[in-house]
Amino acid sequence: MISREEWNAAYRGVIAEQRAGTGEVPTFEEVEALSRGELPDSEAERVRAALALYPDLLRVLTEPFHPQETGVLSDEELETDLAKIRERVRRTAPRPVPFPERRFSSRALALAAGLIIVIALGTFAVRQMSDAPRQTATLELYPDGVRGGDHRGAPVQAPAQLSTDTDYLLQPAFTPRGRYSEYHLELLDLTTEQPRRVWMRERVTRQPDDTYPVNVDTQDLEPGLYRLVLYGVNGTAEPLAEYTLRVSTR
Repeated sequence: MISREEWNAAYRGVIAEQRAGTGEVPTFEEVEALSRGELPDSEAERVRAALALYPDLLRVLTEPFHPQETGVLSDEELETDLAKIRERVRRTAPRPVPFPERRFSSRALALAAGLIIVIALGTFAVRQMSDAPRQTATLELYPDGVRGGDHRGAPVQAPAQLSTDTDYLLQPAFTPRGRYSEYHLELLDLTTEQPRRVWMRERVTRQPDDTYPVNVDTQDLEPGLYRLVLYGVNGTAEPLAEYTLRVSTR
C-alpha cells in the first residue's frame, strides 16, 4: 500500500512535469484578458492549463482584496484606535509638579514687616511736613527810593529781604495823589534778560493806612531779584510805585 508521503511526492513530480510543458507562468494581464474573453482560443487554452497547475496563483489574481483579512486597518478603524489611545494618555498623564513653596523664617518676616512700617512712617512724616501750614510773616514795603515812614523821597534803599521757607503778607505803602477805581499789583522776575511776569493780582483793596495787602507764597519762587509794581486803574492801568524784593534761601 502506498503511503501519503509517497503519493504527495508522485503528485508533485507530475505537476512539475506538466508546469515545465506549459512554459511561462501566466501574467495578471493575461488572466484579466481571459476573464473578459479577449484571448484567442489557443492562448486561452494555454492560460487555462497553466492556471490549473497554479491554483495558488489563480486565487491571488482573482480573489478580491480585503484589508481586514490582511491585518491592515481602515481609516475608520485607525481613527477609533487613535481616539482610544488619546483618552488613555489623558487619564494616565501625571499631575503637574507643584512649584515648591518658599518658606521664610520668622526672623525674615519680622525684618520685612519692620521695613514696611519704617517706610510707611517715613512717607507719612514727609506728607505731614509737606502738608503742614507754612510760617507766614507780615512785611511792610516802601516804594523804591523812599525810606520807611518818609513818602516824600530819600536815597535809594536796599531791596526787601524774603525767604523761600516763609510765606508773606506784603503791605506795600503808597499815598496816591488822586483816587482810582481799582488797584492792581504785579510781580516781575528780574533774573531774566527781560522782566518776566510771575503773577498779576487785580482789585487789591486799599486800606485806610494807604497800604495794599497781598499774600505771597515764596515756595515756588527761585532765589533772586523781583519787582512788585502798584497800578492805579481808571479805565487804563497807571504804574504808581515799585518795590524791589530779594528772595533767598535760608
